Amino acid sequence: YGLLPFDAFVAKLNPNGSGLIYSTYLGGDSYDEGIGMAVDAAGSVYVTGFTGSTNFPAVNPLQTNIAGGYDPFVTKLNPAGTSLVYSTWLGGTNGDQGSSIAVDALGRAFITGVAGSTTFPPTNAIQPWLGGGSDAFVAVVASNGAGLLRSTFLGGASSDFGCRVVLDGAGNALVIGTEASSWIGNNSFPITPGNLYPSGVFASANGGSSWNRRFTGLAHPEILSLLVDPVSTNRVYAGTGHGIARSSDSGVTWETAVGCLSAADGSAPMIALG
Repeated sequence: YGLLPFDAFVAKLNPNGSGLIYSTYLGGDSYDEGIGMAVDAAGSVYVTGFTGSTNFPAVNPLQTNIAGGYDPFVTKLNPAGTSLVYSTWLGGTNGDQGSSIAVDALGRAFITGVAGSTTFPPTNAIQPWLGGGSDAFVAVVASNGAGLLRSTFLGGASSDFGCRVVLDGAGNALVIGTEASSWIGNNSFPITPGNLYPSGVFASANGGSSWNRRFTGLAHPEILSLLVDPVSTNRVYAGTGHGIARSSDSGVTWETAVGCLSAADGSAPMIALG
């Protein structure tokens, strides 16, 4: 591993693991790697990963050539593993990678991964632009491989990655990954109102029965330490990943008091009043 070229492979073992039903290479003359796989009810296999090969095996492709240094690929094998139903590149002019794939009851393939290309193809997109250095993406390929039903970026102003996609019983796609846009992208990763983990400072005026989020002016929303001035209780200090923020109105608005990065272990600077 690590020497060019290398190929993806797909292998099917019998139920007790004692023999191969089929096993095949999947690749071209450069570097190709299979990362995610799904199987439908009929036994067809769906594979995604990334390829740097201009001659990666293409069958009824959505994209007829590799677009960047490496592109995601989406490939469907028939149940016997003897032929490709469809196989296509899916990427832009920079480096993009497929990480995970799921298939619904209609045979539609859902893919997530990471896109570093402004030219990654958006279709019916929730977010049609690249938000930062790299974004997660979610793409849906038609059951016959002939159309891209949806393709969208999902990210903020920093580097964000889609790692896994699964489908629930209602057919909704659930994507997990990692994001840095709340740390160094000014909280720019797209989140929905009422989300589970919005970050910021929360204040209660009724003994904790209800809480209000207070984050206006915070350069970094994740709070790692907090101190109320015992002499002037309207003055509050918050230790964040971008330094120490100060509020003079009980946390309604904030300004950066001391700018610095968090420690290597992610901890905020210590706060103490003399």
